[in-house]
Amino acid sequence: MLVEIDFSEDIDQSEIDEIFKKEGTSMSLFLNSVMKNLKQVCHGLDPNRVVVVRICHENESTELNRRYLGKDYPTNVLSFPFDDSDNPSVPLGNLAICWSVLERESLDQRKSLLDHLAHLFLHGVLHLLNFDHQTESSAEQMEAIEIETLATMQVDNPYQHSDF
Repeated sequence: MLVEIDFSEDIDQSEIDEIFKKEGTSMSLFLNSVMKNLKQVCHGLDPNRVVVVRICHENESTELNRRYLGKDYPTNVLSFPFDDSDNPSVPLGNLAICWSVLERESLDQRKSLLDHLAHLFLHGVLHLLNFDHQTESSAEQMEAIEIETLATMQVDNPYQHSDF
């Protein structure tokens, strides 16, 4: 799978690029490496499918969340799968990641920004692949894939609660 990135107009892309530059990478390379790790855990993923990631601000996230889920607030990640998921020439789907929510959550949860981005990106991609967390068993399956994939990247279990 390939990752394409799109930034909304109200996002300072140069500021985000600088964050990744300090880590010796780019957002594109980073998210594509997350996909590579997911493919090691979930065998059989079509390597030619594209995931389009839109980095947006709270106003866009709120509008998308309201329009598609009936919730009037920004959220960290939204997934929009394409209906023709069996056609390899069609992208797998779109993700909308709200950068300010990502930043706030990573601070509140005392997580690295890139670790939290990796988790939210994985979570969104798994939704595109028809995983969900509507039942306890489906949530456990989805979380297990996230945990295993993140572990291959030396990222701590995002569901592990610690007392701080």
